[in-house]
Order: sequence, then C-alpha cells, then structure tokens
Amino acid sequence: MEAKAMAVVSVPMMPIRAEAKDASEMVTQGLAGEKVEILESAARDWVKVRCLWDDYEGWSDRKQLVQGESAGPTHVISVVSQTFVRLRDEAVLNLSMGSRLVAGLSPNRWWLGDEELLATGPIRTFDGEAVDLAERLMGVPYLWGGRSAFGLDCSGLLQLVCLATGRNLARDASDQIHSGEPISPSEAQRGDFAFFQNDAGAIIHVGILSASDEIVHAAGEVRRDDFRPDGIYNRGDGRRTHALAGIRRMSF
Repeated sequence: MEAKAMAVVSVPMMPIRAEAKDASEMVTQGLAGEKVEILESAARDWVKVRCLWDDYEGWSDRKQLVQGESAGPTHVISVVSQTFVRLRDEAVLNLSMGSRLVAGLSPNRWWLGDEELLATGPIRTFDGEAVDLAERLMGVPYLWGGRSAFGLDCSGLLQLVCLATGRNLARDASDQIHSGEPISPSEAQRGDFAFFQNDAGAIIHVGILSASDEIVHAAGEVRRDDFRPDGIYNRGDGRRTHALAGIRRMSF
C-alpha cells in the first residue's frame, strides 16, 4: 500500500481492468489527459486507480500514467479524433474525443502530462449538443468497457458525448438512469436518453434519441435504429432488440 497520489493518463487510451493482470476484464478506460488517483500498488507496475471524472475504480499499468499534480486542461477534444506528434520521439498519437490537453506556448503546441505534442493541423472544435456528437460516432465498433471514439459500449457512448460537451455523467447505464427527469414516451424528443431492461428488470442498455421515433446507440457498432414506446426495433429486420425501461431528459 502506498500513499494516495494524483496522476494523468499519458497515452491515447488506458485500459482500466477489474484485476491487476492483462487478462482481466476491461471495465472502463481513461482517455489522454484525464486524471486519476492512485489508491494502491501491486506487482509488475500495476496500480489501483480511482477515476476522478466518475469515481470508477480499477487496475491500470503505471507506465501509462504520469504521476504528480498537473495543470487543469485548457482544451477538451470535441471532434471524433485529432492527430498529434509527440516531440520526444516523433510518435504519432491519435487522440479521441474527450481527451484533455494543456495549451503550450504556441498555437500548435500542447502538453499531455509531461510530454509536449505538436498538432498536425488546426485544432478543430464542434459546438453541438450530446446527440450531435453521438451521430458523429456512427460506425464506431462496440467494445465492452470502451469509452473512446475508437471503440465503446452503450453507456460509454453516452458518457463520452456528455464529457465532450462539458457535462459529467456516471459510467454505467444503471447509474445514468438516476440523472435528469423522467419523460413519458409520448413526450420523447431529440436528445432524450432512453434506458432498457432485461427480463429481471435490470437496466442493461442506454441510447440517445435522435428523433422521437429513432435512437442512436452502441449495439455491435454505434448505429441508428427505430424507437417505439416499448423499445428498440432493429432497422434491418424489424425485430425488437431491447425493452424500454424509461426515458430521462437531462437537465445539464
């Protein structure tokens, strides 16, 4: 056990696992520039971390972190991805939506932890709402525990687009459903979050409405399907794939 310390994710995506081993389930990810608290250490560079953006805990490789306090980010990437070159070794880093950087001394230079990066092009911004960003992620593959523009799960999609627009959201759908205000299906509109349950009533899926009768969600990939008062219907074969549990309108 070691004293708690702060650290910054120094790679484009850092796996956070259920146990201190590479073969363990990835429960979530840290994106470049996000901060964690180191809670304890284990063998072979494993550290248990607490994610400061949602309080999730898990195990990560210390080599993918820069320990110590750092300046708060001055820029959060709000487009799908942007490419940078790490000046130390000219490595090309593709950073996902939601990554956090600190501005350097010139417009095209940025800091990621203690590494200086050179932007390969103008820093682009996107000023839309969460649903607009979700639509930009269409086609991104499903990845259990993923929350980046290169692979994500259903709740990771919702958390990512909220973070990229400056809003905090819990990590799991079963916690996200407690945000916002309940909305009846007849009042549903673009931007509302829809939650879905299994036969036992557990919340197992979430998506964001792109219209009152369609939804963007991560199922195999980020895709658009039909939404009805009783659930999601696959746009290809017409079958119901998810049973509606409730709709929430977020107040942030």
